[in-house]
Amino acid sequence: MSRAIVRQPHQRLIRLALVIFLAEIGVLFFLRQINLDEGWYLWASKLVYEGKLPYRDFAFPQGPLLPYVYGAFLRLFGEGLYQGRLLTVLLGCVSILLGMRLARRLGGERTVLIFLLLQISTLLATAFQNSYTATYALATCFLIASILCALSDLPETPRAVLTTVLWALATGTRISVAVVIIPLALYLVVTSRRRWRIALVTGATAILALGLVFGPFLLQARDVLFYNIFGFHTDRMQPAMQLRAMRRSLLRFMTDFPIPVLLGCAGLAIWAVITGLAPDRRRAWQHHFPTLTVGLVVLSLLVAHLIPRTTDSYYNSLHMPLLNILGALVLVWAWRRLAGRPALRWTGVTLLAAVILVNGLQQTRALVSHNLVAVPPRNQIELARDAAAFLKQTTPPGSQILTFDTYLGLESGRRIPPGFEMSFFGYRPTWPTDQALKYRVVNNELLLEALRGDMGAAAFTDYDLDFLYGDRELLLETLYEKFRWAKTIPGLGPYGDDLRIYLPPQFTPPASQVSQPVQLADGIKFLGYDLEKQAYQAGEPIRLTLYWQAQGEQRRSYTVFTHILRADGVQMAGWDNPPCRTTCPTETWRQGEVIRDEYTVPTTQDWQPGEHTLEIVMYDPDTGERLKVLDEQGQPVGDRITLGTVMIR
Repeated sequence: MSRAIVRQPHQRLIRLALVIFLAEIGVLFFLRQINLDEGWYLWASKLVYEGKLPYRDFAFPQGPLLPYVYGAFLRLFGEGLYQGRLLTVLLGCVSILLGMRLARRLGGERTVLIFLLLQISTLLATAFQNSYTATYALATCFLIASILCALSDLPETPRAVLTTVLWALATGTRISVAVVIIPLALYLVVTSRRRWRIALVTGATAILALGLVFGPFLLQARDVLFYNIFGFHTDRMQPAMQLRAMRRSLLRFMTDFPIPVLLGCAGLAIWAVITGLAPDRRRAWQHHFPTLTVGLVVLSLLVAHLIPRTTDSYYNSLHMPLLNILGALVLVWAWRRLAGRPALRWTGVTLLAAVILVNGLQQTRALVSHNLVAVPPRNQIELARDAAAFLKQTTPPGSQILTFDTYLGLESGRRIPPGFEMSFFGYRPTWPTDQALKYRVVNNELLLEALRGDMGAAAFTDYDLDFLYGDRELLLETLYEKFRWAKTIPGLGPYGDDLRIYLPPQFTPPASQVSQPVQLADGIKFLGYDLEKQAYQAGEPIRLTLYWQAQGEQRRSYTVFTHILRADGVQMAGWDNPPCRTTCPTETWRQGEVIRDEYTVPTTQDWQPGEHTLEIVMYDPDTGERLKVLDEQGQPVGDRITLGTVMIR
């Protein structure tokens, strides 16, 4: 009776913690910044349900299982970033329920509660594991299920088989989980009566299960599979650089997750001391062996995650639920010893509250420092959908988009050229073309060929363009020759940088927000403009899009000057550059071509509220001479075009 009374408050607190966890991942579902990984993971999933095979038809640097799981989900519920994140949230909920079951088995109800509190406050891991499309959520589900099976009371042989199959599925999702077979097999063998039999069963099942997961792809594209899974993560790095990367990753892991790391280390030390001082060491060892196995799983994954050249602290999000279970066991151990002394009864609660609070504050800092949530918060997926809507409007159905940001193809329903499926992770600028084609990636020659090919649009973030290497000037020159910089989506890049959308020359007049045809001299016509909004806060940039049409071949390069005038006519700000932010000067315009020309005019905090007038001028930068505005008879009537007004608040 007393045990039930004690359990009831814990159950209520556990349910409350689960609600908070769901709310947390719900917020991150909308506000987490887009990661390039989720674009190519989801594009791979789309290709799989279209009948393509990983490695044979496209590059994919992980085990092959994720595209099939996510591909089935996309097939049922449609393509898009939201759909991918929804499945990740569902998998995150499954992994947290499995983690609760493991925590209960190792330490009881109180351990479950503290595990949930630690998991909730470890925001950085949640942002990587449970709120965007990647391998972490699916691999964690299989991993924890495998550990639960190993610790279960099933008969020895079925237990070994099922544990190993679940491990193989986790490995088929994220290859680093392969190392976990060592502590799992050790536990299965040591806790069995027929150890040699279980060792053989475990080994045979591992070989058979891995063969079923990887075998079909090995038969189709062995070299590509081995490079994608192993070489991709370890090539292009000298041993000294590898050691520096490992040290940096380990330091960042301890810096980003200090509370879970300290608790995990404390747990290992406490269990070692308790076992060493116990009167019956054998019995103590058997009692703590399940917990030690979980610790060895965490340690083996930590070591495995130090190997890739791209290693970073967030790789360890995969096993953060396990580390938090170990931390919960430590806190429960401390709580019980403090609660046993009346004078220290509330010290345990205070200690727990302090640990959770410090962990939450530190993790919030890490969340922002990793740029996973923008400040102020914004839904970046909606920005991606805005970009996709523009691409749908300006490109024909079935056309290709040349981009490293594959989520744009997913959201717009357009295709991504072969070799670009893996984002800039598949960019090998200096590789020979034969090698690039073999491994389904792109070098500079293939990138140039794609730029010169038949593309409906091109889209690159500032980060992408900075990443270009080798023939950089030729690549940019070709981009600006074949395309016009037509639209900018601010803040859509992986580091808060802008996305630039380029279109081939357009010859159909657009449906601008404001139609205002004005004829200028030298065969240039102003068609109208778009204004992002009518009212702005002082200090907020004013975003303006102008539309021009070339009525003949241009031989002179003109600059556009945008003014913002106060009500009394005083110029408050301006911005001038050749059209398309200098990338499509007027002498490159083709007869009949329509130019979409964007401007971002800065304002300052000291602007007075009120209406301000927009005005534009086109002039020759060499002479300062302004192009004349012409009337219907072709006579000059001025040298500027007055647009509408904007309100400054």
